[in-house]
Amino acid sequence: MDVAAIVTPIYATEQNRRLEFFDQTVRSVLRQSHQNFVYITIDDGSTVDVGYFLKQYKDSRLRYVNPGNSSSGTPSIPLNKGLDFVIENPADIFAESEKVNLVAVGFLHSDDLLPINSLSSRLSGLSNGFLQTPMAFFREGEGIFRVDQYTGPNAEYCEVAGN
Repeated sequence: MDVAAIVTPIYATEQNRRLEFFDQTVRSVLRQSHQNFVYITIDDGSTVDVGYFLKQYKDSRLRYVNPGNSSSGTPSIPLNKGLDFVIENPADIFAESEKVNLVAVGFLHSDDLLPINSLSSRLSGLSNGFLQTPMAFFREGEGIFRVDQYTGPNAEYCEVAGN
């Protein structure tokens, strides 16, 4: 079965309370209808123990990488480190069967949610080459919005190609 890898960079501190958001992110990944995935968390110099936090889920698909650097201030640097692990050091991250069946690598912010059918719909669309999926966001007190249905402030920046 096709394996998907999801890479999430995280910088968590007591002050930014990132693990509170990240808990919901991890739960959204674990609820995927396509269960054949590896979820790779790249620590970007967190001052709280993200590795211990992930162990509490007791799920072997969760992988933690701590390259031992301080915060880069941007998710692009740890994301690229995560992609480097996937491409250049797959034996450090994947079991042999996962490595052989890996067909996709995606990126997820540590405070985003992944809809339950996200992996299955993305993997089914891979045969078409480029894949675009609707995005959604959450605003406290107003719930979850699909970007293509949002009509609030800055809605003009939320258009989805083809609409």
